[in-house]
Amino acid sequence: MTAAHSMTPAPRALAIRQDKKTRIKRARVTRRFIIFAVTLVSLSASALLGLDYLFRPSVLIVDRLVIKGSFKHFDPATLQPKIEALLGRNFFTLDLATIKSVVDSQPWVERSEVRRQWPDTLSIEIVESVPVMRWKTAGWLTVDGRIVELAGFENLSAITVFGPKNQSLEIMSRAYEWAGKLDTVGLRLVLVNVSDWRSWRAVVSREDRAGEAKIEIALGTAELDQRFDRFLLVYQMGLLVSDGGTVFV
Repeated sequence: MTAAHSMTPAPRALAIRQDKKTRIKRARVTRRFIIFAVTLVSLSASALLGLDYLFRPSVLIVDRLVIKGSFKHFDPATLQPKIEALLGRNFFTLDLATIKSVVDSQPWVERSEVRRQWPDTLSIEIVESVPVMRWKTAGWLTVDGRIVELAGFENLSAITVFGPKNQSLEIMSRAYEWAGKLDTVGLRLVLVNVSDWRSWRAVVSREDRAGEAKIEIALGTAELDQRFDRFLLVYQMGLLVSDGGTVFV
C-alpha cells in the first residue's frame, strides 16, 4: 500500500489560515510604516515652512535696546546710536558677534555680554573700565591689565608705569606690591619704568615739612623683590646719604 503524500484537508486549511494571517500582519506593518513616513514628511515640511517664516527678515524684528550696568564714567548715550544702526533685523539672524565687537571697542568698556531677549529686544550688559595706573603718557591700565585710552580722565595720585605691553600685568602687580610696602614707611610710589632691555627702576616720593623729595631706585634686571626690600631696609635704617637722587641696590 502506497503512503499518501498529499496534505489532508485539515492541515491544508490551517496552513491557508496561517498564510492569510501573515499577509494581513505584513499589510498592517506596511500601512503603519507608510502612515509614519507620511506623517514624518508632513511634520518636516511644516517645520521647514515654520523655520522659513521665523527666519524671514520681515518678521520678529529686534527694535528695542536695553543697556545695563553701573557706570561712573561711561555714557550709554554714546553707544546707543552705534548699536541701533545694527538693529531692525530678524531675532534669529541678528549678528551678536559684530554688535559685541562694537561694544567692546568703546574706551570705557572693560567687557560686555550681548544677548537676545524674546521677542524683540537686544540686551547689553557692560562692565565699566576701572583705570588704576597711568600707562606711559596717554593711556591707562585697568584692573584687568588692559591698556586703554580714556580721553579727559585724570587722576593725579595714580602711579605711572612704563614698559613693554606684554609685561603690563607683571608691572602692575609689582607696582601694587611695592606701593603697599612703601606706604608702611611713609613713602609713595610715583613711577615704575621697565626699559626695552628689561631693566627696572622705581621713583618714590617723600613729603615732609621741607617739601617733596623724590628718590629713584635702580633695581636692575634680576632679584627685583630682594633689591626692593634692601632699599626699604636701608631707608628705614637712615643710611641714605640724602632724600633725593638715585639709589642703586
